[in-house]
Amino acid sequence: MDKTIIIDYYTDILCVWAWIAQKRVDELNKQLGNNIELQYHYLDVFGDVPTKITTQWKSKAGFMGFAEHIQQSVSAFEYADINPKVWTQVRPTTSANAHLMGFVS
Repeated sequence: MDKTIIIDYYTDILCVWAWIAQKRVDELNKQLGNNIELQYHYLDVFGDVPTKITTQWKSKAGFMGFAEHIQQSVSAFEYADINPKVWTQVRPTTSANAHLMGFVS
């Protein structure tokens, strides 16, 4: 008898590591199909972006330093292209709205 494996998946839609991990999540769904059930949960990493960047990235060039960090992080993953305007020109203030609307689940 096949059993369904339940996976509690905590993520924030603005987190680059969630973006990188999505390919792995897709592969799990492809290979295991009905044998897994992902239960998505919002993890508040980017609930207050302005405060996060000004406090945690102040000494590292703020948004520009964070944008550079993101581009460097994804460079090792050929499938994880991120538009260079993200965090340099496009700066969301929160991820909460998307999570509240259920776009992640």
